[in-house]
Amino acid sequence: MKQARGIKQGWILGEYLIDLAELLDNGISLREGLELLTSDAPHNPVEQALHQVTTSVAKGGDFTLAIESAFPSLPKFCIEIIRQAQKEHDLPNALLRLGNYMLDMQSFSLKSTSIGKSLIYPAALSIIGIVILTMLMLFVIPQFEALFREFGAELPPITQNMIDLSAYLADSWERLAAIIFLIFIAWRYLFPQFPLTRRLKGFILLRIPVLNNLYRLSIETQLTRTLGLLGANKTLQLKFLQAAEQLLSGSYAGDKIVKVIERTKSGYSLPDAFSKSGLFTRRFITMLRMAQRQGLKEGLLLRQAERNKRILNDAPNFNRMLEPVLMTIMGLILGYLVVAMYLPIFQLGALM
Repeated sequence: MKQARGIKQGWILGEYLIDLAELLDNGISLREGLELLTSDAPHNPVEQALHQVTTSVAKGGDFTLAIESAFPSLPKFCIEIIRQAQKEHDLPNALLRLGNYMLDMQSFSLKSTSIGKSLIYPAALSIIGIVILTMLMLFVIPQFEALFREFGAELPPITQNMIDLSAYLADSWERLAAIIFLIFIAWRYLFPQFPLTRRLKGFILLRIPVLNNLYRLSIETQLTRTLGLLGANKTLQLKFLQAAEQLLSGSYAGDKIVKVIERTKSGYSLPDAFSKSGLFTRRFITMLRMAQRQGLKEGLLLRQAERNKRILNDAPNFNRMLEPVLMTIMGLILGYLVVAMYLPIFQLGALM
């Protein structure tokens, strides 16, 4: 819910900046444009902050300082772009680019959320399978055990192991259920509060097939889109990296960004610093080298970001690949149970 509110507020601010840019481009003054856009009563925190900006500018305050005060969470490099655009009298173009950037990033956040939602079905399928297997172990296998005990024959190792596991689950299922419940509560509500958990999450994602590529692409798309916003202004690169580090602070990717910043300060070029981090793909590093040679042109970076987004757009469909894999695993487990339970019966039948 909190993430959804953040996406909605970012969307409102992005549309506001685009509308303001269009008004300025049509010859309306900054003060008049602000007053036109905030003429209605505010209905959410973003609109309240925008009214604060309008009031400050109407009293003769600086627009950049008003934006910085009203939106303290706005990345510093965005503030720098607005400040520089004011000095160069290019505010409409800067606000238009910033607005499009914010809408693009909010759209990406929605897509990342849908990727997470796409895992719900495979997770639900896995949980149902685990519940069915647990019921078999607790209620069905003990019936076979009683049947085998009547014959008094020696059981095959595969069957004896299954019966031992069933007996352990019967004796300890309450304790195991409590442990699983506590782990779920801790993972859902407690662990996200600790940076170590966020680092561990990124570390684990990088070692899971398919998900590791999605994790890299999600980070690279955000960085590429932000670098594209900066355009040819190389003096903002370090400030961008610092803002990216703050955005990803406490995460595995954030630690990598910190090392990238340290390397750029020590004399490494931007592509070399990213390359040595070990997190980013070769395509991303190649794109950075090409962009650097061409003066970090916005078009090249934006095209790369769009390519990444198209790949991520297909990501929710990978649960279609997980479904047959999960079904195969469940089939193998059920087959193991069937063989373990019926093998002694076949052996007894052969002896008779």
